[in-house]
Amino acid sequence: MLSSGISVVAQTAPNQTQVIECRPGWNLISVQVGSAPIPFGTFLGGFDNPAKLIEIWGYQPTGNPLVPGRWGSRQPALPGFPTTDLTAIEQGRGYWVNVTSYATITLSLPAWSGAVSLVPGWNLVGFPGLDLGETETLPLESIFGEHFDRIQQVWTWDPAQQRFLGYDLSAIPQLRDLGGVAPGFGYWVYSTAPASIVLEPRPFLALPGDADASPPQAEVPFAGNDFPGLADPTRYAGRLIRKTGTGDTPFDLNANDLPAEPPAQDTVRYANAGEAMSLTLRNDGPGALPWQFEN
Repeated sequence: MLSSGISVVAQTAPNQTQVIECRPGWNLISVQVGSAPIPFGTFLGGFDNPAKLIEIWGYQPTGNPLVPGRWGSRQPALPGFPTTDLTAIEQGRGYWVNVTSYATITLSLPAWSGAVSLVPGWNLVGFPGLDLGETETLPLESIFGEHFDRIQQVWTWDPAQQRFLGYDLSAIPQLRDLGGVAPGFGYWVYSTAPASIVLEPRPFLALPGDADASPPQAEVPFAGNDFPGLADPTRYAGRLIRKTGTGDTPFDLNANDLPAEPPAQDTVRYANAGEAMSLTLRNDGPGALPWQFEN
């Protein structure tokens, strides 16, 4: 048997360290490292003191908004509780974690960049593609992109303020006190249709969408003939929409009589002279990102 004298060494992705901080009581967390589900024992070993963990809960949706999902948990502080109910911590999912006191969870594994799968109804998820070396918040518009029109609600739990922060388009008036997602946190997401969220480095600009003054207009089937100036009517084909009413004129930023969603918005308006408004242009790819500002 001949030997070429050439040895091939498999290259593995370098580990990245994620540190998740948990305040006393309940925390809603997610992991952004690992190429496969993390065994519960490994996850527990990441605690600065494993005895601080009271319980952890994960949620598996059914894909049917009318049928509740299934909860799985581990409760080390409860003697005799089943130890096989939650066997691993999965990337792309969110988890409720209850701790006795301030705790840190340190995990050193390859960075995860997989897809987040959403099904109709409630999903408890975490998102990949975040720079764990700094505290970075990505806007909801950038996270969901072309799927944003099917996202009705996004919620997370702020352990510092002991309250939920939410984005809820079904509320009257609409609730928008959650603007983005950050590493280490989990999120409840209500989707009206299946979606696969993949965060790819790409140029992206999303402006705030139009609002609807209370009371909202009645929902009617979309008819393209009603909006001859609409650039892409196919976005709304087959959907129920609320036309812009007389009270909505100040909120119809691009003046097309149709409440625009963030990915389709092309106009930003300053409410009063002298106010400041920030506009972020992000380009994670190697190419150029041309842009133009017209006043």
